Amino acid sequence: MEMAEDYLSWWFPGVGRLFVFMVLQGVVFLFVLYIIESNSVERLLKFMNTNRVSQAMVTKMDEDGDGKIIEDSDVVQERQRIQSTPIEELVKTDPVVTQDLTKLYGNFVAVNQLSIGVSQKECFGLLGVNGAGKTTTFKMLTGEIRPSFGRAYITGINVQEDLAQVHQKIGYCSQSDSIIDQMTVHETLWMYACAHGIPPHVMEQVIDRLENSLTLKPYTEVQAGNLR
Repeated sequence: MEMAEDYLSWWFPGVGRLFVFMVLQGVVFLFVLYIIESNSVERLLKFMNTNRVSQAMVTKMDEDGDGKIIEDSDVVQERQRIQSTPIEELVKTDPVVTQDLTKLYGNFVAVNQLSIGVSQKECFGLLGVNGAGKTTTFKMLTGEIRPSFGRAYITGINVQEDLAQVHQKIGYCSQSDSIIDQMTVHETLWMYACAHGIPPHVMEQVIDRLENSLTLKPYTEVQAGNLR
């Protein structure tokens, strides 16, 4: 076995080269982690695309002939309310607010300048034919996809700037496969508590309160799939 007097030597069997590359990898991966956590790329893309997307929206809204968009009067009034009222005032009465929320896929406009406000205790639904942009809208509200233009706020929190806080304020029930059949009621609530960032030291208290308020206490250890 070959031995080296200087174990930090650059040449084998020294570990100097490995040590230097390990440090460099740490710096590179730390930089990549910072880019991911700070959403720097997303902000850069948003800045680069703003002018192009704005022009695309104006062109789309000003089309003549069959492409002309005709809005109902209540839609126009709601858009004017959202655009004329400062966001600081809107979020006091409307937990959900979108301002010119738009999504483009290439030249296809999936959601076009959606401006709405949903008041507290209001049950609000989106109606439309297939392809109208309903699912895309909810994906932008939950942070699953990034808007091409515009902003969305949940309880005053900008979805694009603080998605972690937004996830603690919202719930989402899918049309199907919303629960795992093999998990018990308690395990399901525990999973969602973790997803919503409930602190571990109060998690059991929160789960117990939910089980009582939802009258699920007798079914705590029953598999969720058997409750349908």
